[in-house]
Amino acid sequence: MMRRPGIELRGVLARYWPLSLIAGLCAAAMAAGTMWIMGATAAVVMLCLIHILRISAMELLVVTMPVSFYVGAGPLVVNVTVSDFLLAVVAVQLLADRDIRRVVSRFSGPLSTALAVSGLFVISCGGTIWVRSLLGLDTDWVEFLSNAFKLVIVMVFFFVCLIGFGRLDREGMQRVLSLWALAAAVVGALGAVASILYPLGIDIGMSFDFRATATFEDPNAFASYLLLSIPVCLLARHLSGRHLFGWQLVPILAGVYTSYSRGAVLALTVMLVGLFMFSLGDRALRLLRILSAGFAVAAVGLLLSGAVDVLFEDSRGTGFETDIRFQLWQAAWELWKSSPVFGVGLGQFVGSAAGFIDHGAEGVIAHSTYLSMLSETGLVGFVLFALVPVRVAVALVRDRSTGSRLFLGSLLSVLVMAASLNLQNSRSLWVLLALALAWTARAPSAQGEEYREPARFRPPWSPRMFEAQKETMSGVRR
Repeated sequence: MMRRPGIELRGVLARYWPLSLIAGLCAAAMAAGTMWIMGATAAVVMLCLIHILRISAMELLVVTMPVSFYVGAGPLVVNVTVSDFLLAVVAVQLLADRDIRRVVSRFSGPLSTALAVSGLFVISCGGTIWVRSLLGLDTDWVEFLSNAFKLVIVMVFFFVCLIGFGRLDREGMQRVLSLWALAAAVVGALGAVASILYPLGIDIGMSFDFRATATFEDPNAFASYLLLSIPVCLLARHLSGRHLFGWQLVPILAGVYTSYSRGAVLALTVMLVGLFMFSLGDRALRLLRILSAGFAVAAVGLLLSGAVDVLFEDSRGTGFETDIRFQLWQAAWELWKSSPVFGVGLGQFVGSAAGFIDHGAEGVIAHSTYLSMLSETGLVGFVLFALVPVRVAVALVRDRSTGSRLFLGSLLSVLVMAASLNLQNSRSLWVLLALALAWTARAPSAQGEEYREPARFRPPWSPRMFEAQKETMSGVRR
């Protein structure tokens, strides 16, 4: 029986379903005002990008990591990113993949270690808060559950992304890195523009006063994400066979500067020094070695001369002397000394530190990943928490490829930023750790070929490139 030509309802819905979503968002924007208009515009742009670039759920997760906001449920306030909602979609796709067992078997060692460490960490934190509650000590269960939820989320991010990145061949890895670099460039540009417009009386909602935040809620978190993205941009360019320095670095560095974060400047300096050291012996990073050495020397000179502090004090209106972080660090140190093994309990710093800080600094977190984990989870929790990043760093050192050298530079900047920021709940950090670990166990391509590094970039003036051009021209003349 012949089928009559016509339009199938299922095909129409599959092809044009974004139009209904766009129409709904536009209607909501007209009814609710400015923030809804921005949200509707972002949704339309995202739908267009998905359609044009054919972005997968895994790639979209990477792109939407920097889009964050706070969600309150009664007394519970949690920082949420758009990628959180895509995490379940990616997890379901991975579970439905027939090759999931093969991928998991390649990461059986790291996955087993991370799962065991995560389980012990949760048991240690839960046991500590339960014992403190039984002993009648002050215990804030809401803060404990909030912080526990955040840590569980980033652990799931690490496991899902490790398996997801492990499935990628060279082209897939390059695409993910390129999309990350593009997203970071857009975020950096938004933050820089917002910082420039604010003194002119134009507030677009992407700055904290004049300090750039873009799609983040905090300028320091914004700067941390951009610093993590610098080696990602370099590696994306390296995999494409082009020279390392692309246009994406310009808005990223502009965003780092307009965040007016002193810790970010110091972390960038340390990263440049680290990239110089790690690039020794790698011909593909020759140009990076030269430029990083020059920029590192200039940055060190600015830091030692005090020019950075003077500039940022004029911009921020505060100097080191009035920074409350020193009080918070002293309070965290005293709390850790009072309970060095298991700490005062996950999420209990704010309530326990009230007696150690002056008026005006109450209700503020420790502003240091190291001191925060030590004071709240003790030495046991701190060691368990640090095992996964240490495992990734060891794998990168053993790999010694060009990509691993770049990832090590990124981890150095994390070590510096973590000294003055709470980064334990940073999605981008744990996704980067998963990406770096997946890089050290690079998967074969879809055609079954072994993964290979791309051809080394050779500038036109290099001797070998000149010889290759002579051979090509002689062949043409013949």
